[in-house]
Amino acid sequence: MLTVQTPDKNKETIQRFYKECLNTGNTDILPLFIAGDYTGLYKGKAVHGPAGYAETVREILTGFPDIHFTLQTLIAEGDMVVTQWTSEGTHLHTAFGIPATGKKVINKAVTVYKLRNGKIIENEVYSDRLGVLQQIGAIPKL
Repeated sequence: MLTVQTPDKNKETIQRFYKECLNTGNTDILPLFIAGDYTGLYKGKAVHGPAGYAETVREILTGFPDIHFTLQTLIAEGDMVVTQWTSEGTHLHTAFGIPATGKKVINKAVTVYKLRNGKIIENEVYSDRLGVLQQIGAIPKL
């Protein structure tokens, strides 16, 4: 059954998603936030459902086990929520094919989420991947 969620409820869902899942690394609760038919992209590859999203989260946490996400802005309209966020973490294990450097990394990004029945069905992340690679020394600063 389709349940219409208000923009404010969708914002609350995204705030809880960051607090309860992304900032704790608890991928067991992803089905509370990610729909079974979720689709997205990570590093140019399709990601499907909570299990696919969990793989993405685990990969990020492997490289940056102390990562913390801070939401700066949430804007919601209809079934869409846009977040502006910053993540900070230490590159302690291989990430993006780059061996650990021990360097602190700050990443700024925007994510656009689409929700249905209170769960994320798709998202697009616009991230400063170049800046992250420069911070860990994988490529020179321009």
